[in-house]
Amino acid sequence: MGLSFKSPCFQLASFIAVLGLFISTEARIDKFSDFNGQGYSLHMANTVSYKVYNERRTWEEARRKCIDDGARLAIIDTYEKVGIIGKLKPFNAYVWIGVSRSGPNQPWIIAHNGLSMVNIPWAPTKPWGSYNCLTVRGCNRGLSNEDCNDRKGFVCEKVVSAEVLNP
Repeated sequence: MGLSFKSPCFQLASFIAVLGLFISTEARIDKFSDFNGQGYSLHMANTVSYKVYNERRTWEEARRKCIDDGARLAIIDTYEKVGIIGKLKPFNAYVWIGVSRSGPNQPWIIAHNGLSMVNIPWAPTKPWGSYNCLTVRGCNRGLSNEDCNDRKGFVCEKVVSAEVLNP
């Protein structure tokens, strides 16, 4: 014995199914609105979001600001990511990212987890000198090492959890 379209049980089941879809969609929209309301934009197949700050800070001040935002200085480890950040920032601006080293000839370390970063998408002629913090270079062609005490813009990132995409 099947349910007919006029059956009260079928109508109730349909209502509950539609209501569940509406609530699920509404929750997802609310989470994305919270994300975008903070000025972050989704990238990399919606797995990460970036926010570029044009206010000028030292590398350490920028790192702290990202943490205060519930984020981290961005990890830019591919030329694809260099290109994404290049489109978000002013063309000639250098922006801090979350990689530094403790001194010349030391390994480049990812700020949020302390791991070594070995495949660095360098800009042409870089690295150069004894500068210990990395930026996306003004020309958007790769990363550049700079003096950590210089004041530059910076880019924060938030990794997008699966629950935001599929609540």
